[in-house]
Amino acid sequence: MLSSLFLTSLLALSSISVSAAPSSPVEVVQERGLLTTLLGGSTCPKGYTSGSVTNKAAFPVSMSKIKPTVDSFFDAAWEGFTTASTTGKDNVPGAVRSFSFGGILPLTEQLTSYVDASPVLIDRVWKGVGGEKAGTLPVVASMFQANLSSWTEHFTITPSCFGKAITLTWTATYCSTNDPVAESLFGQAHTGPIAGLEQVFGTFTKCT
Repeated sequence: MLSSLFLTSLLALSSISVSAAPSSPVEVVQERGLLTTLLGGSTCPKGYTSGSVTNKAAFPVSMSKIKPTVDSFFDAAWEGFTTASTTGKDNVPGAVRSFSFGGILPLTEQLTSYVDASPVLIDRVWKGVGGEKAGTLPVVASMFQANLSSWTEHFTITPSCFGKAITLTWTATYCSTNDPVAESLFGQAHTGPIAGLEQVFGTFTKCT
């Protein structure tokens, strides 16, 4: 279920267009430049532009119910891919995962921060460290017409409705050679999995 939705998002992305966000509860907001510094990024090198995409969603489930699906840095099936290799210990800063984005773009990412304070907070930050292996930046994504010199992702889950629901916030900041495409790349990489979670856990409407 989650993988098929993610692949559908990739098909939309391959047209190099910025698609509209899925219907409620998914919300997409773009902020340029500011979050790069806040999340530990650096000034983009010459020829690259900084950008960021934030996706937010709410689900009518407790944190303990959704946590087993989204908690692991290594087991990213809900994100629509299977890790090809890992190093380090899952959910411990310094851990590295390598995978193929959409089956066509090798990426390697490293966990930089992880806080499990459930049922109050789950907070995870990771960064791109290469393509097929670590240390191979920038990533040349010719099939998407955009190269990436860096990217950082920040994923949080917080409770709402007195613990009866949760809010998921997922932000990507990046330096790319084609900002509209990078925006679409990360936006689709988030909204596909979020739409899958919505089908599994339901749509949040209001506190009852």
